[in-house]
Amino acid sequence: MGDLEGVFVYETMSRSEAEELFQKHSPMNGDYFLRKRSTKGGDYVLILQYNNLPTHHLVKFNSSTGNWEINKKAYVPSTPSFKNVLDKLHERVDEWPILLMKEIVDTSSQFAPHTRQSSPSASNSRSQTQSPQHESELSIQEAKVGVAQKKVDQYVASVEKYKRTIQQCDEKLNNPQSYLFTKTMSKAESETVVEGKENGTFFLRQRSGGDKDSYVLVLVAKGRVTHHLIEKKDSSWIINKNSFGMFSSPLDLVEHFRKPVKGWPVVLEHPVLSPSYEQHRNEKTTAERNLETAEASLRNAQQELDKELNVEKTLQLQSNTLSPEQSTTAISNNKASSPLQEPLQPVIAKVDVLEHHAEDEEDDDNDD
Repeated sequence: MGDLEGVFVYETMSRSEAEELFQKHSPMNGDYFLRKRSTKGGDYVLILQYNNLPTHHLVKFNSSTGNWEINKKAYVPSTPSFKNVLDKLHERVDEWPILLMKEIVDTSSQFAPHTRQSSPSASNSRSQTQSPQHESELSIQEAKVGVAQKKVDQYVASVEKYKRTIQQCDEKLNNPQSYLFTKTMSKAESETVVEGKENGTFFLRQRSGGDKDSYVLVLVAKGRVTHHLIEKKDSSWIINKNSFGMFSSPLDLVEHFRKPVKGWPVVLEHPVLSPSYEQHRNEKTTAERNLETAEASLRNAQQELDKELNVEKTLQLQSNTLSPEQSTTAISNNKASSPLQEPLQPVIAKVDVLEHHAEDEEDDDNDD
């Protein structure tokens, strides 16, 4: 039998009611809560903020394997405790889309959970008699968590931006047009680019005059700079008025000579990269440096968020278990000691986790 001890489990509610309760607490990415499923006994639904949207994930204990499954998959096997599963998902877990952050707890809701509190009446009584000092401390801590979460979100966005930049640069750098100079230049100017280079050094340039179907291959052959006219003829491309086969573009024709070809003097071995290519390479280098800095900042921000969440969770637990007098004493102690006997594991983000897509595999039936 699956163990839900230590987890807030909201009562049965519809999907729309769950989202309404969820949005009431202005969730950040990674925030979550667990509710009973509407249609089937023994099933639950984890509602999770992902990509700034609430997503719903079917949760069920598989008695034959002894594992809790989310969307029919055991992400954290070999534990009957769902609390252990949630704690583990605060760290990186293969194939799980996002690091869990804050559990949303609302004891005043009509769907108030049944666990981690004594009884509704006792809880309400404590809430009504809670010391103003404790309420103020909790409110301040919630604000600190919000600030820390915003920092994490900002660094996640930065990391994703730099990763996209690197990917875009790679696509451009892998383009065979890296040796195509789009800026027109004279014959003399083109010779200065390859002058003194070894045999097989080459680049392709647009022919002066702006004819889009006319290019010049600039090539070092037999120790001197040579120029070879490439033109379109019918549906193919030719060089020096000679045909070496059917080619769909001038680049395809040039690529043909990058291996030995009968009747051609030298293999094209050493491409000269165009200025735009160099620009993309420099842009990639800068993005890689920025990515390294952003990832380090993200790790620090998440560790800070983890600390603030620990303190907030302690204050929430005290709200449910302490009298006003005990609460005041506990607040003073919090300022001088670690907030939890067993702190949450530090959350070290790997951005590639965030790039997966959470699948909403909940079969709602008459859930709404």
